[in-house]
Amino acid sequence: MNFTRAAAELEMTQPHVSAQISALERRLGLELFDRLPTRGVRLTEAGELLLRHASTVVEELDAAQHELTAMGGQLGGRMRLAASTTPGGYVLPGILTAFSQTYPGVQVSLTVGSAHSVEQAVLSGDADIGVLSGPVVSDRLLATVVGSAESALVVPAQHPWARRRAIQPADLERVTLLQRQKGSSTRAQLERELKQAGVTPKATWEFDDNDAIKHAVVAGLGVAVLSTLAVRWEVAAGLIVTVRIDNLKLTQDIQAVLLDGKRRNAATSAFMALLRGERAANPAIGDRTGGHRHR
Repeated sequence: MNFTRAAAELEMTQPHVSAQISALERRLGLELFDRLPTRGVRLTEAGELLLRHASTVVEELDAAQHELTAMGGQLGGRMRLAASTTPGGYVLPGILTAFSQTYPGVQVSLTVGSAHSVEQAVLSGDADIGVLSGPVVSDRLLATVVGSAESALVVPAQHPWARRRAIQPADLERVTLLQRQKGSSTRAQLERELKQAGVTPKATWEFDDNDAIKHAVVAGLGVAVLSTLAVRWEVAAGLIVTVRIDNLKLTQDIQAVLLDGKRRNAATSAFMALLRGERAANPAIGDRTGGHRHR
């Protein structure tokens, strides 16, 4: 919805993009965009219709490229991934390394954001596969559990709790809790568990990424509940210590999600097989997505 940003992504000039759109509108005899002086551009009804058909055409061309290259004995084309913070930052890098070594002809892009943004990316067609921690909300997505992520309380190495194996949920009412902004599945799970336990932290601070929280914990600003995958290096370096919180469930499924009914190409099938730990030497070409629909 912005010609300047579209031009930058396409490595073209903005006037060139505008000229292409204008030429297409003249050919069709219809306006595809409403030009808004203060809010950029917005698709017209005709633009929405063309977008739907264009998306289908691009998807079919991508599928053809995948299948044709697979017939030649190797995978090619592109695969777009969206992942929430924990799998995107701490699980997928190793898997992507193995995938790229096995299938060097596949071009992979990865976007990391909140669990909600991952679902939206798959639903809109901006991502072929989503990988997220926690529950799946949309009933239009098929989800496959591919692992699990455990969270724990993290405290500075010099904190009194660092010498304890576990604390009680009510202990959190005496400290400042550092947490991710709304949209984090780890935060949502902790809030549900604390509410069920009848516990309200004394004070909370919000941060937009895990690294900022870890640095704040090391500095002594407060304590936090983070995925153990996210703090491995800091724990190994002796900067922070993980402590169990008794009677709280802090383990989440890591799930791969695909759009229900969307054609799965060879690269997507191979990557899903790798996520499940299966051998993917000869992935099926063009099969339909499998898994369980979550409601």
